[in-house]
Amino acid sequence: MTKFIDRAAATLILALLAAACASGGRAGALSWNVGEASETDAQEKTIEVLRKYFYEIERQEDPPSIYVITRWKSRHPFDDEIALGAVEARTRFIVEARRGSQPLYTVRLRGENEVRIGDSFERIEATPEFRTYADELAEELRTVLLMGIRR
Repeated sequence: MTKFIDRAAATLILALLAAACASGGRAGALSWNVGEASETDAQEKTIEVLRKYFYEIERQEDPPSIYVITRWKSRHPFDDEIALGAVEARTRFIVEARRGSQPLYTVRLRGENEVRIGDSFERIEATPEFRTYADELAEELRTVLLMGIRR
């Protein structure tokens, strides 16, 4: 029975990876257009939201193109990742903001996810539970940036 479950999990993982390649997306990555922001909000508010979720900033680039990348944050795998055989998971976020309509920046967020199955980390297609978690962070960033624009 265990061999059947291992084979089924491996088959499911391969199918998910193939689907990601077929769709042109990167396995384990999600992205959102989170809105427009002033230069200050694009830099400061994005970092504020990422830190609220306990992400440490690994690198930051200032205008004219704003770029923020977090360190990988280890976490316990979600139940649907465990069902795929994951024993550990890690996530990071990347924010890119480019000058759009003056004086605002268009802000994009990308979440990357990896799980450890066996001895190494692998990117897999975003599971529904990871998608819910990442969507929550993206929605909070969208709301914070929208509040800044309304001022």
